[in-house]
Amino acid sequence: MYTIDRITEVPSDLDVAFNKTINKFKKVATKLDLEPIKCDLLEKNYKKQIEFDGTKFLVTFNKYHIHGAVPVLNGWSVRARIDAGVHSENIIRSVVDVPERFRDNSTFCEHCNTNRKRKKLFLLEHVETGEWVRVGSSCLKQFVDIDEVDSIINNFENLIRFLDVDLNPEVNESYGKSFPEIINLKSFLAMVIHLTKQYGYMSGTKARELDCPSTGDDALYVLTNEHDSNKKIREEVLSNTGLIDQATAIIEYFKTIEPTSDYERVLSILAKDEFLIPRESNYAASMYITYQRIHEQQNASEQKVNEYLDLELKKRYSNMTLNLIKIITCESIYGYSYLHIFEDAEGRCVRWFGSKRLGEPGVYNNLSFTVKGFDEYKGVKQTTITRVSQK
Repeated sequence: MYTIDRITEVPSDLDVAFNKTINKFKKVATKLDLEPIKCDLLEKNYKKQIEFDGTKFLVTFNKYHIHGAVPVLNGWSVRARIDAGVHSENIIRSVVDVPERFRDNSTFCEHCNTNRKRKKLFLLEHVETGEWVRVGSSCLKQFVDIDEVDSIINNFENLIRFLDVDLNPEVNESYGKSFPEIINLKSFLAMVIHLTKQYGYMSGTKARELDCPSTGDDALYVLTNEHDSNKKIREEVLSNTGLIDQATAIIEYFKTIEPTSDYERVLSILAKDEFLIPRESNYAASMYITYQRIHEQQNASEQKVNEYLDLELKKRYSNMTLNLIKIITCESIYGYSYLHIFEDAEGRCVRWFGSKRLGEPGVYNNLSFTVKGFDEYKGVKQTTITRVSQK
């Protein structure tokens, strides 16, 4: 049986995320009929002085002993993840020592036998023969022939984030690079809210167009850089209960949503994990803007009057003003028809379906129409009109 047997130190503010990761890994092991992984707390809330970029600071840690079975995928055990370097060497994140031949900075996949640009690969060892292979992430499901491999690998990656970092700088010179990889989501969102209110919001897409840092980049920098000015901002933001409460509300909202898109699914996963790594920073930062937009839409919807127009059925009206919200084009064997969705000044919904297209969305004055009926769609009361014209 292939096992993990490691002692690791976890920053106390990441303790919740760490234990969630362990619990997820236990579920995977149970699903594969393996002995669940065990996590024993050895020491709690002790402080260590850490030196990072020449600056010394205290960090509170919890020490754990992690031991148990590593999931085996049709005879193959995942032993390491390789983060492919674009302008630097590959980074091998492993729970065991790996063969020297994989330290060649290559992105060659031994399943599809191609060497191309990749973000990450995995090293697997066969539990019976001891053979090692390097497989690209996109080939992994086909190589092990297991449908649930994405879930298994995601949990393995979450666990390896903690296990591949030796947090003692005396024995691990890469501490300064590795430690900031895992960021507490609540602290991050509080910083995003603060920066957005101070300087406005810059998305990752817009930042790439303008070749400047995004709000997510700035939040990461302030949270992880030990310059005195950043320390001061951190202390102010993380002690601000208003910002922390806002961040908590955002996380709780995305924990409970039913995702309707891949984007919402990513935000839901981040909220449930309660931590992020740098490459997820722009997604995580967008949680604040998305949350704001959704609640603004909800508030605007609540302010609208959900009633029918106070008009008589089958009566003709003139000199009416309506706001055309959108036009939906419908095609049939008879040609094109158009569904016009209007609102009046109080937000009451009005609809008109006909073969004539009125024009572009906007406010229309001096409209004449006849009231055709009163309907309801998905809880919204709609007044249906016909014979629409404009002077």
